[in-house]
Amino acid sequence: MTTLTAAQIADTLNSGRARTKTHGQGYMAICPNHDDINPSLSVRETETGKIMLHCFGTSCTDKRAVYAAVEGALGLEPGALKGPGEGYKPSPIRRDNIKKKRADITPILPVPDDAPPIARKAKTKKFGKPTKIWTYRNAEGRVMGHVARYDIPATETDPADKVIWPWTFGIREGRREWCVTAMPEPRILYNLDKIAKNPDAPILIHEGEKACDAGEELFPNWIHTTPVGGGKAPHMTDFKPLAGRQVIISPDNDCAGVEFVAQVSQILLELETAPLIMRFPTSYVVEDGKLVKKPYEMGQGDDMHDHLDRGWTTDLIRESVSLSGFPLTWAVEDWPSNGSEEEN
Repeated sequence: MTTLTAAQIADTLNSGRARTKTHGQGYMAICPNHDDINPSLSVRETETGKIMLHCFGTSCTDKRAVYAAVEGALGLEPGALKGPGEGYKPSPIRRDNIKKKRADITPILPVPDDAPPIARKAKTKKFGKPTKIWTYRNAEGRVMGHVARYDIPATETDPADKVIWPWTFGIREGRREWCVTAMPEPRILYNLDKIAKNPDAPILIHEGEKACDAGEELFPNWIHTTPVGGGKAPHMTDFKPLAGRQVIISPDNDCAGVEFVAQVSQILLELETAPLIMRFPTSYVVEDGKLVKKPYEMGQGDDMHDHLDRGWTTDLIRESVSLSGFPLTWAVEDWPSNGSEEEN
């Protein structure tokens, strides 16, 4: 039985294409068994940890096919999710209800020089202009794709939210165009060109491009990277360029961050690269640009961008570590991920 939770499965399947919303006792996800646009796959788990899948798409009447498609999308062994048992018979397909399948996309990588600017295409009717567009480049500096962030303002019923969409250039129905789809696997790391050009620089891995931007301000001598989708799908990313490098992982301050450390550490250890884990200093807070001796309490999901917003600078981080005598980076086996160990 897989150790992934229903929430983690839904997040990975959505992979920036849609917000993961709750549905009854589970979550809604993009179904990999058909050309899904709006999440139609219900993912929930029982008290024993068994994953239950049900797709509301009119063409997904064979649950075995749904389980197999999800296992394939997650990189799991066939049967890992323990789908329908012996004697199962799929429901008949109602042909009159099947919507037209969207055309397949053939990626063109690297992106050709004559491709139209992504900024023009990334503006959508549903979300408007993206708040930020990050460009992924290969080791030679050629564009391989983009990731766009759309901030959704709060309404009377829903809090403010965000949507992260990956954009890949390719051919669809004979047209060369930008499409909302992830780069083909294995996906490249963000800032791969900088990683290749700076072979001696330490690498700091974050759970998202926005955290990378903040990391560049706080740790300017390091190279900052993230897998596409942040902590949702590191297993789909090629980490080989980090083999033999000095690598530090900066997880978000939540349970998903702990899982991110576990997954990325395992990948790196298989490359014979032992990563360090960053634990942001918590002995001091920043007030009016100076350190004040009281506990720095991080919120759920905080990352490097939150630290930057609270006034931290390179010099203040260095000063806090020096005064507390508490290390900034830890070996994986010594990392106090649960926060139970306090600084001096």
